[in-house]
Amino acid sequence: VIVSSLVFGAALAADVVVVVSPGVAIEAYAPVITGLRTAGHTVHAVSTPCMGGGVDKQVARMRSALDRHPEHVLVAHGVGAALALMANSARTTRYALLAPTLDVWPVAASKNIADLPLPAAVDLAETEGTFPSVRLLVGEAPPLSCMARQLAVDLQGWLRTGDVPTEHLASVHKPVWLAVSAGDNLSAVEAVIPAARLITDRRVVRMGLKRLDPMDFTHAQMLTHPIVVRTVVGAVTP
Repeated sequence: VIVSSLVFGAALAADVVVVVSPGVAIEAYAPVITGLRTAGHTVHAVSTPCMGGGVDKQVARMRSALDRHPEHVLVAHGVGAALALMANSARTTRYALLAPTLDVWPVAASKNIADLPLPAAVDLAETEGTFPSVRLLVGEAPPLSCMARQLAVDLQGWLRTGDVPTEHLASVHKPVWLAVSAGDNLSAVEAVIPAARLITDRRVVRMGLKRLDPMDFTHAQMLTHPIVVRTVVGAVTP
C-alpha cells in the first residue's frame, strides 16, 4: 500500500485517512481532501499499489497501512470503501463512506465489463475509451489510474456474480455513515442498503432528489460533486 500524508494548517480537528479506490487517481479526491482541509482536519491518503495481488492481499496491505496511523476517521468511496471495511483496522474510530460498493445489483453494463478480457497491466487511464459501459455504471469518469491485474479479476468476479463478500460487515462495530444515491448504477441503492443492515452502528443518508438536492448523483459524482463533498465533510466534522 502506498501511503502519503497531506497535512494542512496548524490547529487541526482530527486525523482523517482518505482511502483511494483501485484504478482511481488521487486527483479525483482533491475536492474531498480540500473540503476536509478547509474544515481543519489533517488528511492522509492510502491507496492500493498497481502490483500486488487480489482482494485478500490488498486488504491485508491496507489494514497494515491503516494500523500505522494514529486513531482516525476513514473516508472512502466505491470499491475503496468496501476494501476499507474488509480491512476493519483497529485504528479507525468511525467511517464516512460515499457510494460504498457493499454489494452489486447486476445490470447489463456491469455484466458486459465482467466479461471483458483484461490486459497484463490494467491501466484504466489508458483503456477508458475501450470500455464504454463504464460510463453507464459510474457516469463521467474521474481521473483514472492503474490497478493490480488480480484485483481487477476479483472485481470482475463481483460484477459477474452480483455478489460482493458481506460476511465481514457484522464484525464492524465502529460508527459507519454511508451516503447513497438513486442515480448510482454501480453502488445501487437496492444493493447497498440491504448489505448495510449487517453493520451494527450505521446511518444511511440518501443523497439526491429525495433529500431535496437538485439531482440524483452518479457514482462518480458521489465523490466529486460539491453538494456531496459538503455533506461528507459535515459527517466527519464534529
